[in-house]
Amino acid sequence: MSISVETKNIKEFTRVYQAEYIYSCGYYSQNCWVDDNRLILTRMRNLPKDKFCGGTDLVLVDVENKTEKVIFSQELMGISYVVHKNIVYFVKTKNQLCSIDVETLEEKILYTCETDIVQPHITADGGYIAWFDAEGKTMKQTCRRIDLKTCEVEKMLEVGFLPPFYVANHFMICPTDPDKIFFAHEGDTTYITNRLWMFEKGKEPYNLAKQRLDENGNLIDCFGHESWVADGKGLYFVKYDVSPSKPTGIGYVDLETREVKILYTKNKYWHVCAAPNGKYLAADLGPNDLDENNLMNSGVCLINIENNTEEIIVNVKNHRSHPGHPHPQFNPSCSRMCFHDAFADGTLSVGIVDIK
Repeated sequence: MSISVETKNIKEFTRVYQAEYIYSCGYYSQNCWVDDNRLILTRMRNLPKDKFCGGTDLVLVDVENKTEKVIFSQELMGISYVVHKNIVYFVKTKNQLCSIDVETLEEKILYTCETDIVQPHITADGGYIAWFDAEGKTMKQTCRRIDLKTCEVEKMLEVGFLPPFYVANHFMICPTDPDKIFFAHEGDTTYITNRLWMFEKGKEPYNLAKQRLDENGNLIDCFGHESWVADGKGLYFVKYDVSPSKPTGIGYVDLETREVKILYTKNKYWHVCAAPNGKYLAADLGPNDLDENNLMNSGVCLINIENNTEEIIVNVKNHRSHPGHPHPQFNPSCSRMCFHDAFADGTLSVGIVDIK
């Protein structure tokens, strides 16, 4: 592994890179940090598209010591995971939720599902994990929750929408209340009029943030890419630049009042991640047009909530498809962010930038 320091940028950052691998830090709302200096990444063999990927590794990267340790490998493409302190919860062979201790490498199978386990999310105290799966070939998506102390699994909700945009996804458990789960109505954001949804145990799901229509019934507020705030009292989201109504940027919806405010409008934002200390947001830029190498120009912006500033701290190149979106996320003390960046040849790496 090569951990190099990139200096030809707005702010110096560390890059985790090997030409023969594709590195990823996962989805921006799924924590990958073990502590302030160590994080879990996936790496896959960087082979031609017509070749088998050669498997996927979970690797523990130490930013300070510039070391890398493989903690798990499988002969399948991709591994979904989430980290809480020194425990990595990951999906093995697509349908087994497992845990592994990064220090002892002790592995446990927590639950085996009949269907695929997708995008696990964990509460802030590490007590519960929620995920979603598809019920066979139907248009229903199901969210389940596991109590990590007892390994008891509960079906929380089953939901779907009418075609052509029938998908519900991004099921994210509330960081402070395991009985609350956010989910999104996925599809073309220029047509989806009810993107943000909330489920509370014992109640029917409800649309959390109303999106406005013009006098002719056309959508003028295009919402997406949400993230729980650390205290669980609301969600940040992006009002996309394609929205006919202005301003656009990063918004916030209060869970109790359902009031929507568009707060940060300086840049063309794509995804937003709320910091665990409640002081910052990390947001990436785009989506933008592709260059001659089939990559797009993007960047990572640090938003300081306390002083109301929006500062782009690195410029990056990215793919239009997953996992090539920047997807920045914070370490526990919010002294660093990680993000995806691509070389000119398209090889995906992970960057880590100090924000002290």
